[in-house]
Amino acid sequence: MGKATEFEKLRKRRRIKRVFKRTTMLMIFAAMALSLFLIWSVAYQLDFSSRAQNFFSSLKPGGGFPVAVDDMNVEKLLPLGKDVAVVTTSGNYVYNSKGARLATFLNSYNIPVTYTAGGKLLTFDAGGNGLRVDNKSEELYQLTTEGKITAGAICETGAFAVADSERGSLGRVTVYNAQCEEMYRWTTGKCYLYQLAMDQNGEMFCAAGVQVVDGSLVSQLHFHHLNKEQEAGYVELPDELVLSLCWNNSGRLQVITDRSMRIYDKNGVEMAKADVPSDLTNFENSPGGYIYLASGDYRAAEGALVAAYDEKLQQTGTIRLGEKIFSMQHDSGRLLLLTDKQLYLADQNLSQLKPREGRGLFYVASVGNHLYGIAEEGLVYEGL
Repeated sequence: MGKATEFEKLRKRRRIKRVFKRTTMLMIFAAMALSLFLIWSVAYQLDFSSRAQNFFSSLKPGGGFPVAVDDMNVEKLLPLGKDVAVVTTSGNYVYNSKGARLATFLNSYNIPVTYTAGGKLLTFDAGGNGLRVDNKSEELYQLTTEGKITAGAICETGAFAVADSERGSLGRVTVYNAQCEEMYRWTTGKCYLYQLAMDQNGEMFCAAGVQVVDGSLVSQLHFHHLNKEQEAGYVELPDELVLSLCWNNSGRLQVITDRSMRIYDKNGVEMAKADVPSDLTNFENSPGGYIYLASGDYRAAEGALVAAYDEKLQQTGTIRLGEKIFSMQHDSGRLLLLTDKQLYLADQNLSQLKPREGRGLFYVASVGNHLYGIAEEGLVYEGL
């Protein structure tokens, strides 16, 4: 009986060991499967396949600069990673830093509007029904909306949103992930939507709309988180018209209207407010947390005034220019200020301003320590 008992104990210990080994292996396999699923999920959501396409497309050899653009009616230049999108009235042309044309995306939109982020181009027909998404080498998605498109936005993850009208409501916002799959929809009967902004992570958006109350315009801001069904925040701005919305890198919304600048948190709580000059002529609403306003007549004796404001809307500096300002671009801690005579470089607080030597430029796009520009001889690429 003693030997039998010892034998049973040995069998029991071996059985426990086998169960322990199997349980351990199952846990290891489950952890590996979960890890693979998470990796696949992240890769899917960030659309790594499109990013890989962009990477290899950017390596294409070219003939250098300048690149002739005589047959193009250029409207603006938009940075696309280290490359550039030349936006024209008939479509978009993508070039890399070697002067190679990577892609041509033509459209027949009446009022084409293009935004770039996350290595993609979002182009839609304002007041029409057409929308498309492209990367640096091919078309990714096309859509014909039911209602008229009034606004659009794209973020660094590749997710994008479009606002249009819908039967039975005044406005609708539809959000798509990086794979161009619908993931959120919101409709409103309160106002007509005309501005839209997504945060950098593609987790929330703000839509600006307008309605008429007792004969006066009232703008509205609608804050939405994509993981919540209910509206996160709602703001009314009586007698103001929203000119620009921009989520900054701190996750706060910078709003410029025809009367004021405002900073809101992600739920629509106002954090700061400042007045906008009544003679505003240009503005730059930067995700870097700065706002630049140009006002006044450049032909006057004192010239036009350019003022810089930080994330708390505190004025950090001003400059005066006796030249017509075409554009202002804030990037990498500096401001590029293009006038009818000169391109100026300034620090973000406007404490230093210096003209950039070189050829005259009509359009510019800053990419790191370089810029793309449109000059008389065509598209150029030069160091800053």
